[in-house]
Amino acid sequence: QVLYGFQVRHSGTQLSIWSGNSNEVVHAVEHGDVSVGFIEGEVPSRIVESSMIGTEELVIITSDRAFAGAQSYTIDELLECRWILRERGSGTRDALLHQLREKGQLLNVFMEIDHIESIKHVLKNPGTLSCLSQHSIVHEMARGLLYPLQVKGYSFTRNLYKVIHPRQKPTLL
Repeated sequence: QVLYGFQVRHSGTQLSIWSGNSNEVVHAVEHGDVSVGFIEGEVPSRIVESSMIGTEELVIITSDRAFAGAQSYTIDELLECRWILRERGSGTRDALLHQLREKGQLLNVFMEIDHIESIKHVLKNPGTLSCLSQHSIVHEMARGLLYPLQVKGYSFTRNLYKVIHPRQKPTLL
């Protein structure tokens, strides 16, 4: 929606959108394959310049309404659930594991999937949990397909960044 609004306001521009995880986007900017990138986590690079453009809430979710509504849980109570996480290199995954610190190493990572829509489908299975952006699950939550879990002592967020190669001309984005 943000890029659509940008295109409407700047009709003389031509946008071509490509999607990848944070590591892939930084790599593409480093090699000049894309002019500017937007990522959901910190990716170390000696080449690109990054600037934080916002933060976003992450939500621990399940399709099990009774489980989600029963109580708030400690992270220890959730470690053995079947966690469906984004692939390595994903800013969402990195933010979750960073905020869990040593507990993140103990998660039962049952599956790693690189597409959010696929994760939402797998979450239909009992005993599965994931951590996704609040914006990526708003429709499923409104329809009663996914439910947030409360985790005692944790509030999950991620930072959003714009990355650009220093030799890139300034852009309107």
